[in-house]
Amino acid sequence: MPHCVIEYTKDCLKTANVDDLIKAVFDGAMASDLFDQSHIKVRAKGYDDFFCGSGDHGQCHVTLRILAGRTAQQKNSLSQLVLSKLKPLMPHIANISVEVKDLERDSYVKKSF
Repeated sequence: MPHCVIEYTKDCLKTANVDDLIKAVFDGAMASDLFDQSHIKVRAKGYDDFFCGSGDHGQCHVTLRILAGRTAQQKNSLSQLVLSKLKPLMPHIANISVEVKDLERDSYVKKSF
């Protein structure tokens, strides 16, 4: 845990590549000291088609799904750390957002090796 999903528009890649974005999110999650390195999973999905009501600006949104039980302060710190790693990679992108969502322990199941 966590599952980190990056959604980005193609213009986010003008100054960074997908591997840079993935590493930035991973590094932000690691910097939080909330997770073991081997448990952090990051994936990215790019979008060619998008619309932003404030103009033709790129967008990047990261969702971090974590097991329930962290405090609001821990979740806010995690969001801030991930955002701080992404902003330097995409200075031309006006819309970069991060959210943390809880996974309920009672309903989350997985297969592990």
